[in-house]
Amino acid sequence: KTFLVPILDDAPDEADETISLTLQNATGALLGTPATATVTIIDDDPNVQIASAVYSATEGAGVITANVIMSTAPSQQVTVDYALSSGTATVGDDYVDATGTLTFAPGETQKNVQITIQDDALDEDDETFTLTLSNPTNAQLGTISSAIMTIVDDDPSPTVQFENASYTAAEDAGSMTANVLLSVASSRPITVSYATADGTATAGSDYTAASGTLIFAPGETSRAVQINISEDALHEADETVMLVLSNPVNATLGSVNPATLTIMDNDAAPAVQLGSSDFVANEASASATISVVLSASAGQTVTVDVMPGGGSATAESDYVGGAITAQFAPGETIQFVTLTLIDDSMDEVDETVQLALSNANGAELGALTSGQLTIVDDDLPPTVQFAQTTFEAGEASGTAN
Repeated sequence: KTFLVPILDDAPDEADETISLTLQNATGALLGTPATATVTIIDDDPNVQIASAVYSATEGAGVITANVIMSTAPSQQVTVDYALSSGTATVGDDYVDATGTLTFAPGETQKNVQITIQDDALDEDDETFTLTLSNPTNAQLGTISSAIMTIVDDDPSPTVQFENASYTAAEDAGSMTANVLLSVASSRPITVSYATADGTATAGSDYTAASGTLIFAPGETSRAVQINISEDALHEADETVMLVLSNPVNATLGSVNPATLTIMDNDAAPAVQLGSSDFVANEASASATISVVLSASAGQTVTVDVMPGGGSATAESDYVGGAITAQFAPGETIQFVTLTLIDDSMDEVDETVQLALSNANGAELGALTSGQLTIVDDDLPPTVQFAQTTFEAGEASGTAN
């Protein structure tokens, strides 16, 4: 046969307690052995646990404090072990390892675990480690026996920018390299886009367009952009290319952006000179055409003045005076300028105008910088004749008119 012994649950934490049971007054049987038994009432120990499943502190705070609590005040001493384990945070670098035992005296309900965290200058993601309770005595673990401790980073993101605001490279260098720098190292990967853009230089003819993404691994602070430069045989002004950074990830753009690359021309200036030392024009043609030539095509506009003056012809009587500018567009090697002639009705000898080149821009003066224009007279010589076919004079007059 079995029988039930009612047990009453009470609130206080206490030692296990016993009840003695004894058989007696047997009828129809003899009492056997054992005739006594002990029932032990096992106390349901209080819970010990961490007060919260998550804690956080900024990196510069120095410590994170976690609270460990009892569900009820214990009537006897309670102990529980604690330990730390790394998550994304690294022991020694991000926090100081800590293990130990918390002891609750009777009546105590809270203890604190204080963990030292390390401050650094690295921009990084928030990092975590775990606090865990184990091996309780005179208590049992509650539902929150471990907690995530988050170290909140307090370092600003680095800036990313070019090392210099301007770069130069000779046209025949083939390529140039521009360094891109982080202001400080980061523990996070950083990316930034780069691209070239035409300034006065033209992609495809002066340089090769480039674009892409630079990747800085954690700890890296420098990456390089290489630009290929195209050489030509044209004399031209120094030309520029813009280098532009954009779309940074885990960083911000610095002040040195964009940067300018100047491609230094290495081609000799062409020579500009008259197409001939002698030009001829008829007075009646109203103008004279004078050729001016370049020794080689240029990559920029070239100008030079043709100045008439001197010779036997007279300015404003035989021609219109003043400088005439010849202008060569890029790639052109010959130009013609027009000297306006003034036609008159006088029979005269052919006249000459001296021509001189000056004020060359984008080119150097060549060997043939002076010449002569001959203006050919188109007027017939005058006639001479008697005023009439017959004349009379008296014999005694002595002369006849």
